[in-house]
Amino acid sequence: MIRKNLLERPYSDRRLIMFVDDEVIEAHEKAEAAAIESRKITITTEEYLEYFKSQFNRIYIDDLVRMLQQARVYFAAKRDGVLIRLVEKSLIGQFQLLPGHPRDNVLYVGHPAIPKYYIPLAEFHQVIFQHKFSEALSMLMNLGAKNIHVRYVKGLGLEHLLNQGVVSAVPIKTEAAENRGRAIMEAYKNMLKSSPIGSAGFDDVKVSIEQVVLLRTAPRMVQPPRLPFNMSWYMFEPTWQWVGEGRMKFGLKEFIVDLNSPEDYDINLALRTKLEKAGFNVGTEFARHVPTLWRIFGEFWE
Repeated sequence: MIRKNLLERPYSDRRLIMFVDDEVIEAHEKAEAAAIESRKITITTEEYLEYFKSQFNRIYIDDLVRMLQQARVYFAAKRDGVLIRLVEKSLIGQFQLLPGHPRDNVLYVGHPAIPKYYIPLAEFHQVIFQHKFSEALSMLMNLGAKNIHVRYVKGLGLEHLLNQGVVSAVPIKTEAAENRGRAIMEAYKNMLKSSPIGSAGFDDVKVSIEQVVLLRTAPRMVQPPRLPFNMSWYMFEPTWQWVGEGRMKFGLKEFIVDLNSPEDYDINLALRTKLEKAGFNVGTEFARHVPTLWRIFGEFWE
């Protein structure tokens, strides 16, 4: 169920994890092995408790209740085909988490490009998009960008960028963009009226801002153009690679790179429904995935 080589597994095998008390792991593994051996679909609370007997003198009743609740939702999700890996809290140091985490009964999703980075499920798509956007900007600034513009192509409108406080920017509005934004938002609302979350929360799809200026001027670079050391997405982005090579080897003067977010990594409404059915508190702030393409362009210093 859990071993220290978890981060070396294929992404599909380690995508969802939940941190639990170390005392749970041994009992949980024995209970699962017994269930598999007996070909049982379910295991009763009494049977499960048998595997905690050797630890009863060390476990407070409140902690035991919490552990049993974790086991209940875990098994319920597993019966519905959701693979969740349990991780001992003593191994937290091997993971990169957001401040204030991990928390009990919270599912974490692995970052697709950084094996040790795990994100709360409700915030997954927002964090991934912001991380990719920030890396693109870091790359361009290290390559010597003189100015940077972002143009909306599809998906999340640029208001999303401004509302999230990712950057301080100058918006450029057009009447055509405002009309398109209203049409897109109405289409999404009509399409999702029958969904589990209805049409609420879809103000982030409007695109009344067509273009944003992130950077007009920057100090002329003293050091030669370079790539940041800690890039995660670069090897998967052909337009980024083209700009990086063109700038460092051939003195590229202008750039266009795509910020593309087409993949939901199966973190979607179908998964949310299964988890809530199992008893997980996914939260009302679950961020759905919106396939998005923004085009980033500008000039480099001579």
